Amino acid sequence: ANMQAQLELVFAMEDGRMVTKVFTTRPLGLQFRTEMPIVIMRVQEGSQAEELGVELGWKVHSIDEKLLDGMTIDQVYQILRKSSAPLRCNVLVRHLQLQATSVESLSAKLKSVAETEVVPFLEQFGFAVQNARSWGNIIQKSRLRFWIHGHREMGFHTLHTWYAIMGEVIGGDDSSRRHWMVERRLAHVRALMHHPVKSELGNDYNHYFREAHFARRGGLPGTTSRMQSWLAALSKAIHSGAVSPALVTDILCFLEAPARHEVAGQTIPGGELLYSNASKIEGGGAPTGFQCVKTRVESYDCGKSGEAACNQDVPDDETDQGTDDGREGLLEDCLDELDSTDELPAQAESMPEICP
Repeated sequence: ANMQAQLELVFAMEDGRMVTKVFTTRPLGLQFRTEMPIVIMRVQEGSQAEELGVELGWKVHSIDEKLLDGMTIDQVYQILRKSSAPLRCNVLVRHLQLQATSVESLSAKLKSVAETEVVPFLEQFGFAVQNARSWGNIIQKSRLRFWIHGHREMGFHTLHTWYAIMGEVIGGDDSSRRHWMVERRLAHVRALMHHPVKSELGNDYNHYFREAHFARRGGLPGTTSRMQSWLAALSKAIHSGAVSPALVTDILCFLEAPARHEVAGQTIPGGELLYSNASKIEGGGAPTGFQCVKTRVESYDCGKSGEAACNQDVPDDETDQGTDDGREGLLEDCLDELDSTDELPAQAESMPEICP
């Protein structure tokens, strides 16, 4: 039998001691700044990094026995990309609905579930449901989690900000996890998630979202952080039973949550999703597998870009502008199918990892 691919990272802890962690799946769940030395700034909740006990402040000392002393961030990025390529990826990625920029056009493309079908629909995700409007007095074994993975600007003639939303279904014993990623505009999330949730909860909304205000209009700094907090609060509200089964069904349809047969054995399509806050790519084009954060698409071919247009921000819609914050200065371990000659753009400040 073939041995499972592994990635060995040696970290220097804050007290100077060394600790070795062995990764077997992607995404790893690590974020660090685009500078040397590589210091862990964030560990994604539910990731393998969290499972292995990686902590904030640890410095990456070596990657598969290659010492990082004296290397540049570009060199380390290439080593990390190459060393992690064989790891198994456990994320299913939905194709970007690039033509569905408006709320109306996206709604027309999404699956709808009749009220009579809500119970069997949620059962495939492990939920026990009394009816479309009530969970009943049933202790739920499954849980849902949502968070923002990154964002990029894409479009045919007008660029729009698309946020990568990660979803996770966690089984009752925590041993079963399904992950997927879907891209949505802020206008989509506001109209098809935020407004329905706020309307249904009514006066109870502030109880669940008191510390998690939704993103402001205008793409102001902090938009990604606000969306992150709001999605985390939504996950908790769903788990508490505050959100009706019917609305949870609508949310799962909006996020294109995969059925069990869609997840098994599938990995992310090569080079389709790579998020960067690079403001420019030298040469005017995107290398194979790389999506410039601001890309004007001349022809619709999901995962490929046409002319790179990285020198301007354009309105996300009439009220939501540009790339919001995009200046968090973090670099997640970006694991895509870049050619070995491709270099990390000098102006890339934040690049969430993906699976090829």
